[in-house]
Amino acid sequence: MFDTRSPSLNPCEAPHMFFLKSVEKMRSGEIVTTYTRGWPRGIGACLSSGNYSAEYVSEIHVYSSATKRTKIDKCECCDVTHETGSNKADIKYRECKIDEIIA
Repeated sequence: MFDTRSPSLNPCEAPHMFFLKSVEKMRSGEIVTTYTRGWPRGIGACLSSGNYSAEYVSEIHVYSSATKRTKIDKCECCDVTHETGSNKADIKYRECKIDEIIA
């Protein structure tokens, strides 16, 4: 991935950098891809209203289906979850629900 934005010390604009750590196929058939934070940004959290800080996240697990989609009739959606006190976030891809708003 290439980031062509100008560097910024504004915590609402500066990206969080995560790197691929591993890819595993689970017995259930799911693929789990793990990413770890490259380094702390050291500029604090974005305090803009309506945002949730990702400063606490140091590892991301992405769960996706191991089977290739054959129909392109619906988009994929995801749920992002985090347990209080944990430094990990889970992203689980799933088929979008009927009437789900896609942004």
